[in-house]
Amino acid sequence: MFFPKLTLTDAGRALIVKGMAGETITFTKLALGNGQSPANIKQLTALVNNMADMQITSIEIGDGCAELEGSFDNGTLNNSFYATEFGVFAEDPDAGEILYAYANAGDDATLIPAYSTNSFELTTFKLVVVVGDAEHVTAVIGEYSGYTTKEEFDAHVHDTDNPHGVTKEHVGLGEVPNVSTNNQTPTFAPLTPAQIEDATQIPLENIANGDTLGVMLGKIRNVISRVFHHFNATNPHNITTTTIGAAANVHKHTASDITSLSSFLTSLINGQHIILSNTKYLYGKDSKGGSHRLAGIGGDGQVWFGTEPGDNVNGQYTHLHSAGPICIRTYNPNGKEYRYLCGDTNGNWYPSGGTNRQTFGKSGNRWSTVYCQHLNESSDAKKKDVIGDIEKAEELIRGLRPIGYNWKDDEDGRYQMGFSAQEVFELMQSLGIKGAGLYQAGRAVTLDHDSLEVGEENLSDEQIRESDDRDLDWGLDYSQFIAPLVAVVQSQDARIKELENIIKAKED
Repeated sequence: MFFPKLTLTDAGRALIVKGMAGETITFTKLALGNGQSPANIKQLTALVNNMADMQITSIEIGDGCAELEGSFDNGTLNNSFYATEFGVFAEDPDAGEILYAYANAGDDATLIPAYSTNSFELTTFKLVVVVGDAEHVTAVIGEYSGYTTKEEFDAHVHDTDNPHGVTKEHVGLGEVPNVSTNNQTPTFAPLTPAQIEDATQIPLENIANGDTLGVMLGKIRNVISRVFHHFNATNPHNITTTTIGAAANVHKHTASDITSLSSFLTSLINGQHIILSNTKYLYGKDSKGGSHRLAGIGGDGQVWFGTEPGDNVNGQYTHLHSAGPICIRTYNPNGKEYRYLCGDTNGNWYPSGGTNRQTFGKSGNRWSTVYCQHLNESSDAKKKDVIGDIEKAEELIRGLRPIGYNWKDDEDGRYQMGFSAQEVFELMQSLGIKGAGLYQAGRAVTLDHDSLEVGEENLSDEQIRESDDRDLDWGLDYSQFIAPLVAVVQSQDARIKELENIIKAKED
């Protein structure tokens, strides 16, 4: 690249003389041209053929000299040219803006190519000019050069001292306490003395969607207070034998009553209704006269209901542990599957039997609304094969189409917001991301043709494309959108900080 040797014009010399008298030299801009060098450079008042003006991006003052820097990109250049001319302009107190210094590269000129999609160039020029003994030397710095150097970028990346002074209020966390979830202290209205004295005065309200944590805890406290009051009271509801339709304290049976009771006991013994056996089981007879166990008490103290396995009856039974956990199990008489739902003595319910990854609901049989205080999804790193960063997070987020809608079977007609699972599937396919956990499509299938047992299968991407959409029931795992959103926000935050740093540097 040609490094020009600048020559002061007559106007430039006059400005230096003024500067030496204690005035200020203020440089205003740099310029490029493609003209030939004139015979007398000192008489120039402008470039021979000005092609482009440049803002001054920085100035450094040395011993009798000033180093000016400016950058030029060809983003708006329609025609290429050789930059033969270099000019430095300054503000004269009397004449206004003047050509202060000039240089011509001649045969060493730099080619500035025209802009195209395959040719975008940024050229930085540093020009050193004489300023003599001027007392004050300044420059009009451009508001925004549009670019940053690698050194500036690296310095910003490694600056860990919060250079932008970001606070938790800036990121919307101004009201979040700086404590762990277990150490937060929600508050709710205390009970009045009258309510403490008589718990029946405590109002009972159901927890509603949108309640704050403090309001929900207050409602739960009220229920517990009423329950404790009920346990401590003696017949708090004043129930009498008349209220529940019980027999009078003194009553008599006639001969007819005894005859009716005898007839009923005979029917029990003959098995017309149920059989009372001394083998700890309760039996019932089917239409063909066969007896089946309906309930019983096992030798281990378990109480169960339903047909016993081995009776060869398509039924269900339930284990109820009277002094321990409760286990509910569905039984397939053909031995194809078992499903457990267990509850321990701490009130925790969990799946068991075969696998701990059971499904709650189906694609075609979904729960309408699920209320909970905390939702803890499995995220154990030991159980994951980590592939790497999320694929094409920005393309995914940009491609999503948020929609507003109403469920066709929702009688309330509530306005909902979300995405279309089919559109998410097509977007993932277009991005080349297969088997994503964001979407799921299922369809009903017959598991047992003898008993016409109906189940459900989740389809692969290939099966989805080969299926008729009318046979599918779609779903989205909205929690899966959090990770790509965080990736995009982090990327955008880095860009914002970079731009803020550039602006701050220009302001300083």
